[in-house]
Amino acid sequence: MIKVGTCGFPTSMKKIFENLDCVEVQQTFYKLPNLETLKNWRFSAPKKFEFYFKVFQGITHDIK
Repeated sequence: MIKVGTCGFPTSMKKIFENLDCVEVQQTFYKLPNLETLKNWRFSAPKKFEFYFKVFQGITHDIK
């Protein structure tokens, strides 16, 4: 199966949710999002829409 998505939200979430299957959330590399933000995204998106999160930099890089 091929899923079509975008990296980040270059346009409105509504348009992305209506036209694509998934999104990669890049901001999680720098800062973990608030739980309420995540809940709002999940609530706003269609049930089959998928979110992929870039791993936090503290896991893959030395933080200075």
